Amino acid sequence: MAKLLSHLTALVMFPAAVSAQGAPTPQYLPTAEVVRQVMDGRPWNGLSASGRQARITLNKDGSGTFEGPMTMSISWTIKQNDICLNLGFAGTKCLRFVAIPKGYQAYNEGKVDLTFTR
Repeated sequence: MAKLLSHLTALVMFPAAVSAQGAPTPQYLPTAEVVRQVMDGRPWNGLSASGRQARITLNKDGSGTFEGPMTMSISWTIKQNDICLNLGFAGTKCLRFVAIPKGYQAYNEGKVDLTFTR
């Protein structure tokens, strides 16, 4: 269980440092567009900034599934301009999304936190 907690925590809680000095501000997608395009009930390949992988499915009704070392139910909500993922004992992560080829990058406090691809 400790190894699982470590894996989940590393996946969702430790964004990579971005050497963004002078980099342009990401063009975040409107929340409604993210809900329409990402929360479609189909699984995404999730990659954390630390290199951990999982399959994440987000449904339009605010529910979802995290499949990593174990499978668990998760949920999501909208909080102002963020999509907040409630990952159970791994905590809540509030994100803003940017479109990339074949998916999306999710930012937390201006830093890439998760990448969603198919």
